[in-house]
Amino acid sequence: MAVKAPRKSTDQDAIEAARLERIATCEQQLAEDRDTALNTLKRIGMGIAAWNDAGWQYEGRPTGEPATWKRLHKLAFLFAQLAWLDSRINHLDGMATPLWCPPCHAAEQFPGNPWMQYECLEHAEAYNARTAASMASNWFGGAMPH
Repeated sequence: MAVKAPRKSTDQDAIEAARLERIATCEQQLAEDRDTALNTLKRIGMGIAAWNDAGWQYEGRPTGEPATWKRLHKLAFLFAQLAWLDSRINHLDGMATPLWCPPCHAAEQFPGNPWMQYECLEHAEAYNARTAASMASNWFGGAMPH
């Protein structure tokens, strides 16, 4: 007499469905972050070319919102954003688990491990602005001819 394999329980089906959903979410986030990183890299390339052509000078620490920054400050901000994206991409690729942006999901309960909380690029703007201001000062502040 043949022995039938035990049928998956509903709990196992739910666990597998949740696992597949996490994988799909992670793959979507990874694709979006990679696309954004490549577009940011293109913008950096255009900024470097403009800097080379126009001879931009460092003008001190940036003021106002990053969206209003120009020339070297904007270029440094793009570098800061690219570094943030690189970190997210490393996390997504290495952990193969979707990331959770607390501000994007403020009304929801975090479903996973604490190390999977990672702000999206939009919500990391203040951090990236501080990083960019530091980069601009470090890179361009003393090295530019006056």
